[in-house]
Amino acid sequence: MKFVCVFSLFIIVCSCNTTPSQVNLSANEKVAIDSIASIYGGNISYYKGVTLIGNDKNSHFFQINLDESSVLPDFNEFKYLPPSNIASIFYSLISQKEKEEYNKYKISVNYAGDLKEYEYSREKLSTIVNCAQKTKFIIKLLKDENYSILKSSINIHPLFKFDLDILLRGIKRVNENYGQIKNSTITGFTFHNVEDHDFNFIKIYGFFEREKQNNLFSIFIDPKTKNVFKIEYEW
Repeated sequence: MKFVCVFSLFIIVCSCNTTPSQVNLSANEKVAIDSIASIYGGNISYYKGVTLIGNDKNSHFFQINLDESSVLPDFNEFKYLPPSNIASIFYSLISQKEKEEYNKYKISVNYAGDLKEYEYSREKLSTIVNCAQKTKFIIKLLKDENYSILKSSINIHPLFKFDLDILLRGIKRVNENYGQIKNSTITGFTFHNVEDHDFNFIKIYGFFEREKQNNLFSIFIDPKTKNVFKIEYEW
Protein backbone atom coordinates (compact mmCIF):
# COMPACT_ATOMS: atom_id res chain seq x y z
CA MET A 1 0.00 0.00 0.00
CA LYS A 2 1.36 3.41 -0.88
CA PHE A 3 2.08 5.72 2.02
CA VAL A 4 3.77 9.08 2.42
CA CYS A 5 5.65 10.24 5.48
CA VAL A 6 4.54 13.60 6.84
CA PHE A 7 6.18 15.59 9.58
CA SER A 8 3.60 18.09 10.74
CA LEU A 9 0.43 19.86 9.82
CA PHE A 10 2.57 22.97 9.39
CA ILE A 11 4.40 21.43 6.45
CA ILE A 12 1.13 20.39 4.81
CA VAL A 13 -0.35 23.86 5.04
CA CYS A 14 2.78 25.76 4.01
CA SER A 15 3.36 23.55 1.00
CA CYS A 16 0.28 25.17 -0.58
CA ASN A 17 -0.97 21.73 -1.57
CA THR A 18 -3.94 21.86 0.77
CA THR A 19 -5.94 24.27 2.84
CA PRO A 20 -7.64 23.19 6.10
CA SER A 21 -11.04 24.53 7.08
CA GLN A 22 -12.80 25.12 10.36
CA VAL A 23 -14.05 21.74 11.52
CA ASN A 24 -17.75 21.59 12.31
CA LEU A 25 -18.66 17.94 12.67
CA SER A 26 -22.10 16.67 11.79
CA ALA A 27 -23.85 14.35 14.23
CA ASN A 28 -22.83 11.33 12.11
CA GLU A 29 -19.21 12.47 11.85
CA LYS A 30 -19.05 12.91 15.62
CA VAL A 31 -20.40 9.38 16.14
CA ALA A 32 -17.75 8.09 13.72
CA ILE A 33 -14.91 9.91 15.51
CA ASP A 34 -16.18 8.70 18.91
CA SER A 35 -16.30 5.12 17.60
CA ILE A 36 -12.69 5.36 16.44
CA ALA A 37 -11.67 6.81 19.81
CA SER A 38 -13.39 3.95 21.65
CA ILE A 39 -11.26 1.42 19.73
CA TYR A 40 -7.86 3.12 19.56
CA GLY A 41 -7.89 5.67 22.37
CA GLY A 42 -4.96 8.08 22.28
CA ASN A 43 -5.19 11.60 20.92
CA ILE A 44 -7.38 12.13 17.86
CA SER A 45 -7.50 15.31 15.82
CA TYR A 46 -9.19 15.97 12.49
CA TYR A 47 -9.79 18.59 9.86
CA LYS A 48 -11.40 19.11 6.48
CA GLY A 49 -9.39 20.39 3.55
CA VAL A 50 -9.28 21.13 -0.16
CA THR A 51 -6.35 20.28 -2.44
CA LEU A 52 -5.24 23.45 -4.23
CA ILE A 53 -2.79 22.19 -6.87
CA GLY A 54 -1.90 19.06 -8.82
CA ASN A 55 -4.05 16.38 -10.36
CA ASP A 56 -6.38 16.43 -7.35
CA LYS A 57 -6.99 20.18 -7.47
CA ASN A 58 -10.27 21.14 -5.76
CA SER A 59 -10.53 17.64 -4.27
CA HIS A 60 -12.18 17.68 -0.83
CA PHE A 61 -10.83 15.44 1.90
CA PHE A 62 -11.34 14.60 5.55
CA GLN A 63 -8.21 13.90 7.60
CA ILE A 64 -7.96 12.04 10.90
CA ASN A 65 -4.76 12.06 12.96
CA LEU A 66 -4.06 9.48 15.67
CA ASP A 67 -1.27 9.82 18.24
CA GLU A 68 -0.28 8.20 21.55
CA SER A 69 -2.54 5.20 21.14
CA SER A 70 -1.71 2.24 23.40
CA VAL A 71 -3.21 -0.08 20.76
CA LEU A 72 -0.83 0.83 17.92
CA PRO A 73 2.26 -1.08 19.18
CA ASP A 74 0.34 -4.31 18.54
CA PHE A 75 0.45 -3.43 14.85
CA ASN A 76 4.13 -2.53 14.45
CA GLU A 77 4.51 -5.27 11.82
CA PHE A 78 1.18 -4.40 10.17
CA LYS A 79 1.12 -0.61 10.24
CA TYR A 80 -1.24 -0.41 7.28
CA LEU A 81 -4.12 -2.07 9.15
CA PRO A 82 -5.23 0.54 11.75
CA PRO A 83 -5.34 3.39 9.19
CA SER A 84 -7.46 1.35 6.80
CA ASN A 85 -9.79 0.37 9.64
CA ILE A 86 -10.08 3.96 10.84
CA ALA A 87 -10.98 5.12 7.33
CA SER A 88 -13.60 2.40 6.83
CA ILE A 89 -15.18 3.00 10.26
CA PHE A 90 -15.52 6.71 9.56
CA TYR A 91 -16.88 6.18 6.05
CA SER A 92 -19.37 3.51 7.11
CA LEU A 93 -20.92 5.69 9.84
CA ILE A 94 -21.53 8.92 7.94
CA SER A 95 -24.56 9.53 5.72
CA GLN A 96 -24.61 9.04 1.96
CA LYS A 97 -24.79 12.80 1.46
CA GLU A 98 -21.74 13.26 3.68
CA LYS A 99 -19.87 10.50 1.84
CA GLU A 100 -20.28 12.48 -1.37
CA GLU A 101 -18.74 15.60 0.21
CA TYR A 102 -15.24 14.10 0.33
CA ASN A 103 -13.19 12.65 -2.51
CA LYS A 104 -10.52 11.26 -0.20
CA TYR A 105 -9.97 10.29 3.39
CA LYS A 106 -6.50 10.82 4.85
CA ILE A 107 -5.33 9.03 7.97
CA SER A 108 -2.19 10.11 9.79
CA VAL A 109 -0.88 7.65 12.39
CA ASN A 110 2.05 8.15 14.75
CA TYR A 111 3.83 4.89 15.56
CA ALA A 112 6.07 6.07 18.43
CA GLY A 113 7.66 8.83 16.36
CA ASP A 114 7.27 7.08 13.02
CA LEU A 115 4.58 9.30 11.52
CA LYS A 116 2.90 8.07 8.35
CA GLU A 117 -0.04 9.26 6.27
CA TYR A 118 -2.34 6.94 4.34
CA GLU A 119 -4.91 7.99 1.76
CA TYR A 120 -8.11 6.22 0.70
CA SER A 121 -10.40 7.22 -2.13
CA ARG A 122 -14.16 7.38 -1.72
CA GLU A 123 -14.47 4.64 -4.33
CA LYS A 124 -12.26 2.20 -2.43
CA LEU A 125 -14.04 2.78 0.86
CA SER A 126 -17.39 2.36 -0.88
CA THR A 127 -16.16 -1.00 -2.18
CA ILE A 128 -15.19 -2.08 1.34
CA VAL A 129 -18.61 -1.12 2.71
CA ASN A 130 -20.31 -3.00 -0.13
CA CYS A 131 -18.36 -6.14 0.81
CA ALA A 132 -19.14 -5.84 4.53
CA GLN A 133 -22.29 -7.96 4.38
CA LYS A 134 -20.45 -10.89 2.78
CA THR A 135 -17.64 -10.54 5.31
CA LYS A 136 -20.14 -10.70 8.20
CA PHE A 137 -21.81 -13.72 6.62
CA ILE A 138 -18.54 -15.68 6.44
CA ILE A 139 -17.60 -14.68 9.99
CA LYS A 140 -20.98 -15.89 11.27
CA LEU A 141 -20.50 -19.24 9.55
CA LEU A 142 -17.12 -19.59 11.25
CA LYS A 143 -18.60 -18.64 14.63
CA ASP A 144 -21.51 -21.07 14.22
CA GLU A 145 -19.17 -23.82 12.98
CA ASN A 146 -21.47 -24.22 9.99
CA TYR A 147 -18.90 -25.98 7.84
CA SER A 148 -21.21 -27.32 5.15
CA ILE A 149 -22.51 -23.85 4.23
CA LEU A 150 -19.02 -22.40 4.66
CA LYS A 151 -17.58 -24.89 2.19
CA SER A 152 -20.26 -24.14 -0.38
CA SER A 153 -19.74 -20.38 0.12
CA ILE A 154 -16.09 -20.39 -0.92
CA ASN A 155 -15.58 -20.04 -4.68
CA ILE A 156 -11.97 -21.02 -5.22
CA HIS A 157 -10.29 -18.84 -7.85
CA PRO A 158 -7.97 -20.46 -10.45
CA LEU A 159 -5.20 -18.06 -9.42
CA PHE A 160 -5.44 -18.99 -5.75
CA LYS A 161 -5.85 -22.72 -5.56
CA PHE A 162 -5.76 -24.25 -2.11
CA ASP A 163 -7.10 -27.35 -0.40
CA LEU A 164 -10.42 -26.43 1.18
CA ASP A 165 -10.58 -29.68 3.14
CA ILE A 166 -7.22 -28.93 4.78
CA LEU A 167 -8.51 -25.48 5.72
CA LEU A 168 -11.67 -26.92 7.31
CA ARG A 169 -9.66 -29.49 9.27
CA GLY A 170 -7.43 -26.70 10.54
CA ILE A 171 -10.42 -24.57 11.53
CA LYS A 172 -11.91 -27.48 13.48
CA ARG A 173 -8.58 -28.08 15.21
CA VAL A 174 -8.39 -24.42 16.27
CA ASN A 175 -11.89 -24.64 17.75
CA GLU A 176 -10.91 -27.73 19.72
CA ASN A 177 -7.60 -26.31 20.99
CA TYR A 178 -8.39 -22.61 21.45
CA GLY A 179 -12.02 -22.83 22.57
CA GLN A 180 -15.22 -21.39 21.17
CA ILE A 181 -15.33 -18.00 19.48
CA LYS A 182 -16.62 -15.29 21.83
CA ASN A 183 -16.23 -12.26 19.57
CA SER A 184 -14.74 -11.12 16.27
CA THR A 185 -12.89 -7.93 15.36
CA ILE A 186 -12.01 -6.55 11.94
CA THR A 187 -8.59 -4.88 12.02
CA GLY A 188 -8.28 -3.53 8.48
CA PHE A 189 -8.03 -4.28 4.77
CA THR A 190 -5.72 -4.14 1.77
CA PHE A 191 -6.40 -3.88 -1.97
CA HIS A 192 -4.45 -6.10 -4.36
CA ASN A 193 -4.05 -6.37 -8.11
CA VAL A 194 -2.75 -9.34 -10.11
CA GLU A 195 -1.64 -7.30 -13.12
CA ASP A 196 -0.83 -10.21 -15.43
CA HIS A 197 -4.40 -11.46 -15.10
CA ASP A 198 -6.23 -8.14 -14.63
CA PHE A 199 -7.71 -9.37 -11.35
CA ASN A 200 -8.37 -7.18 -8.30
CA PHE A 201 -9.23 -8.44 -4.85
CA ILE A 202 -9.61 -7.29 -1.26
CA LYS A 203 -8.08 -8.92 1.79
CA ILE A 204 -10.01 -8.34 5.02
CA TYR A 205 -8.03 -8.89 8.25
CA GLY A 206 -9.33 -9.69 11.72
CA PHE A 207 -9.08 -11.89 14.78
CA PHE A 208 -11.35 -14.09 16.85
CA GLU A 209 -11.49 -13.67 20.60
CA ARG A 210 -11.72 -17.17 22.07
CA GLU A 211 -12.10 -18.85 25.43
CA LYS A 212 -8.46 -19.96 25.63
CA GLN A 213 -6.43 -18.27 22.90
CA ASN A 214 -7.24 -15.77 20.14
CA ASN A 215 -6.40 -16.41 16.50
CA LEU A 216 -6.00 -14.34 13.34
CA PHE A 217 -7.94 -14.77 10.12
CA SER A 218 -8.22 -13.08 6.73
CA ILE A 219 -10.88 -13.25 4.04
CA PHE A 220 -10.20 -12.76 0.32
CA ILE A 221 -13.05 -11.18 -1.65
CA ASP A 222 -13.54 -10.42 -5.33
CA PRO A 223 -15.11 -6.90 -5.20
CA LYS A 224 -16.90 -7.38 -8.54
CA THR A 225 -18.74 -10.57 -7.68
CA LYS A 226 -18.54 -10.39 -3.84
CA ASN A 227 -17.31 -13.99 -3.99
CA VAL A 228 -15.07 -15.18 -1.17
CA PHE A 229 -12.37 -17.27 -2.85
CA LYS A 230 -9.95 -17.91 -0.01
CA ILE A 231 -9.68 -17.84 3.78
CA GLU A 232 -6.43 -17.76 5.74
CA TYR A 233 -6.55 -19.03 9.31
CA GLU A 234 -3.89 -18.97 12.00
CA TRP A 235 -3.37 -22.29 13.79
